[in-house]
Amino acid sequence: IESCKTFTAQSYSPFLRALWSSLNREMSHKTDDELKTTAHEALGALVAKMASTANTDQAFENFLKGIIISAQSTIADATTVAQFVKGTKILLTAANASNQSCASITRAMVPATVAYYELKTAPKLQIASLDFIGDLYEIANKKGLLDEVKAQITNVPQICLTAVSQSSKEFQMAGFKTLIRVQECLGEDLVLPFVEVLIYNVQHAQDNDLLAISVETIHVIARKYPELIMDLVVKGKCSIDNISQDKIAFQKRLNVLTNLASIDDFTKVIIEEMLKIITANDPEALHVVEALSGSISMASVFTMEKVTQIESDHGLIDPVLDWLYKEISSSSPDALAHGYTLIANTIGSLPPEKQENILVKHTPLALERSKQDDIYFLIIECLYTPLHQSVYNSKFEEIMKVSLQVALKSDKDIVRMKACVLIAHLLNKAEHGQKFELLYELLKTQLASCNREDEKLCPRLIQLYGWITKSLLMRGSDVFLFWLQKIVGILATPQYCVHGSDAIKLIMNENTDYLSRKQHCRISLLYKQRMFETFSVLTDKIKPNLSAETKESYLLSWAYVLDKAPKTVLKNEANKVAPTVIDCLEYDNKDMLQVSLDVLCHFVQSSPTAVSDSLQTILPRLIALSKYMKSMDVRIKSLECLYDIANTFRTSTLLPYKQDILLDLAPALDDKKRLVRNVAVRARSRWFLVGAPGEDKPN
Repeated sequence: IESCKTFTAQSYSPFLRALWSSLNREMSHKTDDELKTTAHEALGALVAKMASTANTDQAFENFLKGIIISAQSTIADATTVAQFVKGTKILLTAANASNQSCASITRAMVPATVAYYELKTAPKLQIASLDFIGDLYEIANKKGLLDEVKAQITNVPQICLTAVSQSSKEFQMAGFKTLIRVQECLGEDLVLPFVEVLIYNVQHAQDNDLLAISVETIHVIARKYPELIMDLVVKGKCSIDNISQDKIAFQKRLNVLTNLASIDDFTKVIIEEMLKIITANDPEALHVVEALSGSISMASVFTMEKVTQIESDHGLIDPVLDWLYKEISSSSPDALAHGYTLIANTIGSLPPEKQENILVKHTPLALERSKQDDIYFLIIECLYTPLHQSVYNSKFEEIMKVSLQVALKSDKDIVRMKACVLIAHLLNKAEHGQKFELLYELLKTQLASCNREDEKLCPRLIQLYGWITKSLLMRGSDVFLFWLQKIVGILATPQYCVHGSDAIKLIMNENTDYLSRKQHCRISLLYKQRMFETFSVLTDKIKPNLSAETKESYLLSWAYVLDKAPKTVLKNEANKVAPTVIDCLEYDNKDMLQVSLDVLCHFVQSSPTAVSDSLQTILPRLIALSKYMKSMDVRIKSLECLYDIANTFRTSTLLPYKQDILLDLAPALDDKKRLVRNVAVRARSRWFLVGAPGEDKPN
């Protein structure tokens, strides 16, 4: 690779055959992934260097022919996908190296691969051949060579149509994915047959993946041929009038229409027809709202600018809110969830000044209704959670008070949770200075008057503390420590320790629907690291107060923190954290075991001295977990950890345990799951080699 930067192309000409033979051997027959990757890089460098002589020297053309012939032989002889991919990967490496090689390989291999597909070899190999064609097309497109290979790629959509016309999901998925990749060469004559297959899928497909790729494909074709799709789909098979008559396929076809509404040519027709259904309080309005919500939430389909345009031109928020007010008293919160999500996503896409106008218009009625019945608080929540950080009005203090009251007093779980979410958003996004201080002091004042002896209130307070801590921590505010101290203290109380660990889980978990950039929240870059460091200090203070009743919740809290903490930070604290991780291996909690084993494997590899003195405790626990029947993942991870231990520690350290480990691993070799058996064989083989000649390790 380095020599290609120094020597001329002519220097390599006499040695090309030998070089190719050596590289091909390393790429095709070695099991060392690093070596194979390096061989591919070397081939790319050599092809790129030789391409500079393409017009003056026959050596490059002969070299490329040799590569193509060799790879074609590999592909033709392949009986498995892995063997097929070996050949295609070599060709893709060479094609990616230069324009000349890309054009030559595409001209040779696209027709050859189309013919290979038509031979009807094994289905998996046919599907792999479609992927290969798509890869070649993308490289040619990236290099701007489509015009040069136009004659060879013209028939690719026809092969895609052949694939999607089969009943097999795998063929249809591969055909649609390849068509999306080669969309530029789709001819107008193939639009109708593709649409027939796609609409059939939309009507009848039960598989969500196939349905999703079908909708995406219609969207792609619509961008290339908007007039045809308007006639065939929007005004034809999927028109509002037609689909409302077919109740079974109604929701699926709605998904197609709402997806297409993101294209300018279709927006007006589709959105106006859907809003008619919503405003007429049609029984199908719920399905229309669900479809709109699902599509608008996809940023790859509906940009923020497009959503703003729809709201400005057609007024989406008002009719959906009117519909929610009509349905809220007679429908469950879950049934209307898509309506709230649609409002939140639409408002979140608007600029600050438009958000302020929405709040002025709709806040008074929402507050009035929520005072009568807290179920209406869900409307307040979807209005206020997606706001920009700069948006603030005189109602914020009242919204905070109402939110606190609902969070602690409502009997509806979903309403209490949404109130906690809104409080977290208000604190997280308030501008630094007076606005934040005002809301924060209001929060502390309101909570100071709560009766902490109320057994019904305490779990709700703990949940709220979790949201407040998460909000302030992500904001980067130092006052999060005050609330985290409360939660950590709760971990030592038998009555509420489980709620405390749930609060820690809430703080560490990520959710795209809450406290995310999508809702314009502040997210401190190192907040998880800060949480780990602070939690580590605070838990030292409660260790003496832990009892048998509280220790599992305490360790579970640690697992939640360790799971999300950066590995580099864990390595620096390995000596302190390792005893806690080892303690976690005693408890019958799948989530805690999974995290603990993952961290333990990391320590074995990166900080072996942190666990070396505890092998006598660790090894029996790992053996026991290799038979843990509640989770295959736990069994696999424990066996991987046993392998890492055998592969890391000195032979003299491991020899006292060798015979017992070999005997104890025998049951894992007969595990009912093949993946477990494979890892067990690997672990036992490595332990068998402990003490073999030349096996001693330097660490």
